[in-house]
Amino acid sequence: MDIRELLSKQQGPPPQSASRKKEIAEARKADEARKKYLANYRLQATNAIAAFAADSARLKMKFSPADKTVRSIVHEIAEGHELVSHSFGEEGVNRHVYLFKKEYDLTEAELQCYRAGRKWEPSPVLPARAVAPSEPTTSNALPKTEPLPSLNLQSPIKPPNKSERVMARLAARSAELVQISRDSFGDVPVAGKTDRRTIAQVQADIQAKKKRKLLEVEREADPRDDS
Repeated sequence: MDIRELLSKQQGPPPQSASRKKEIAEARKADEARKKYLANYRLQATNAIAAFAADSARLKMKFSPADKTVRSIVHEIAEGHELVSHSFGEEGVNRHVYLFKKEYDLTEAELQCYRAGRKWEPSPVLPARAVAPSEPTTSNALPKTEPLPSLNLQSPIKPPNKSERVMARLAARSAELVQISRDSFGDVPVAGKTDRRTIAQVQADIQAKKKRKLLEVEREADPRDDS
């Protein structure tokens, strides 16, 4: 046996400091607590989704905001019950899962409302009003009808989120820099230019002007060309 192998077996692994041992112990403890929490959450979510799927009176179900791992558990269980699942909200802030039964009429307007972080409030359906039989009449006047009540269908205005505010500031700053460049270097936008010739047309005009100037100089040097 090699002397180095013998020495390594006698010495064993290098000793760890007390702080390092404490960090490893805390990490293992946190990992075990996380596994226990996920197992408990899976059990509760399984029971809740099964009850929702069996209840014919309920067509959709909303879960509390959770991280990506927890949401994946909900999506997995929902798929086993043939439910439609969507995640809405901002990651790390209020991202949550919504479950819908397949017979639920999920419209694009409702999806856009959830994606915008608003509560879905469908337009109220007015009940059919019974119409009394009209009395026979010989006149051509139309029967009077009562006006329908006005409905406030204006959706709530969503305040701009952080990314929209940043994009608006960048657009304003870009427009400001373009204007500064025009003021400093005399840059004129295309719409404000009076000369709309192309580069090739400008070069051709310059060459023609040079030829005319050369002919004028030659004629002034030799007057006999005028005869």
